[in-house]
Amino acid sequence: MAIYTLSISLHAAMKKMPLVLVGTTPLPAITGGDFDHFAFDLKHDRLYVSAEVYGSIEVFNLKSGAHILSRRGVVKSPHKLIFVPDRNELFVADADDASCKVLDATDLHLIKRIPLEQGPDSGVYDPTSRTFYVGNGGHNAKSEISYISSVSVDQQRVIDRIPVNAGTLKTMVIDGKAHRLYVNMRDKQRIGVIDLNTKALLATWHGEGLNLNSAMTLDTRHQRLFVGSRKPGKLFFLIQRMAISLVSSILSIYPTT
Repeated sequence: MAIYTLSISLHAAMKKMPLVLVGTTPLPAITGGDFDHFAFDLKHDRLYVSAEVYGSIEVFNLKSGAHILSRRGVVKSPHKLIFVPDRNELFVADADDASCKVLDATDLHLIKRIPLEQGPDSGVYDPTSRTFYVGNGGHNAKSEISYISSVSVDQQRVIDRIPVNAGTLKTMVIDGKAHRLYVNMRDKQRIGVIDLNTKALLATWHGEGLNLNSAMTLDTRHQRLFVGSRKPGKLFFLIQRMAISLVSSILSIYPTT
């Protein structure tokens, strides 16, 4: 495996020039592929990567791309990870022993293990409430019900959990202004809308042709949700119009290669 470092200047971006490869970091010892999630520490120029198959957390220098540290064994099946700057801690969803691991971000030693349901995977961090929302349960727990567990980064424990009628939860994003969380209900080919005040599922959205939806991001300014569908490879744009139940169908679809 290898990490590729790309760069583009503001001037080049305005002229729509391509990205430029500025460096490559070979990783011959990191076998199996699948870098699942990333987190970064801008103050210390660190990039944290969960190597799901190899079972490690890899650390790189953000500026040079240099490989700084590899920690294996503490987290055996790492997925979503977040960095909490003021605590200098990493919170990592570990599917191996159904937990959220709290690690010291400097040397990656274990601080605490927080038990979850089976198969913790994707999640999202809300810095306002200082809550790490983690998807777990569902098919990995031989259930049709998954949970979004609310992990307090300060109390380092689960403070709440939200049931979702789906077997597989993927990427989550938060609209802080509206106090809503959007989650890919992948096995249902739908997107769940969670009210973070009431901790309840408000609605589910669907786009014609949406399948194996995994990646997602939110444009809060224009209230557009961008969702990646794997089979077939398409990018969906969904826009909220008048109310939460009134969502447009696909605005544009771009096949991927």
